[in-house]
Amino acid sequence: MAYEAGAGGFATPTTLVRPDGVSVSRRFSEDGVLAAVSDGEGRTWRYAYGAFDVLRAIEDPRGGTLTLSHDGEGRVVAVTNQTGHTYRLIRDAAGRVVAEEDFDGRRTAYTRDPAGRVTATRKPDGSRLTYAYDRSDRLTAIRTFAADDPDGLRPRDETHLRYDRRRGWRCGPPGSRRRRSDATRW
Repeated sequence: MAYEAGAGGFATPTTLVRPDGVSVSRRFSEDGVLAAVSDGEGRTWRYAYGAFDVLRAIEDPRGGTLTLSHDGEGRVVAVTNQTGHTYRLIRDAAGRVVAEEDFDGRRTAYTRDPAGRVTATRKPDGSRLTYAYDRSDRLTAIRTFAADDPDGLRPRDETHLRYDRRRGWRCGPPGSRRRRSDATRW
């Protein structure tokens, strides 16, 4: 990995060599924001910013541009692609995403509890996922319901997660640790 002095005199990683030998390089503006990323195949993505270094556009290697729109708090609320289609993020008063509309207008809605955790997701096809958490805000269950079961009486799929008490490891069958999991990132 190569570094260069960035904004504030901090070292900023500029080149990363992947395990397959391909180099990915990043270029930063004088303000220290990411200006471009190039992969080992000569493709470059460019980034444009507005006031307060808010990301406004991403240009892909073929010249297509994604334009980002923001609310008054600087949060992304829409992404418009080069064909004029828009992906929308609908937010509640606290700024949390409560629904998404994809480029084709299909809507995915999220239900949140008072703590702000996602407790249910309704997909465009009508299917639904529900999420349960423990007192430590760790994800403990994911249940999937088909579109023809809107009341959630018969889960089509169910995943349960357990954590050991000492290290927070997500556990499978008794005694077998699977991997460390941070459920707060959901």
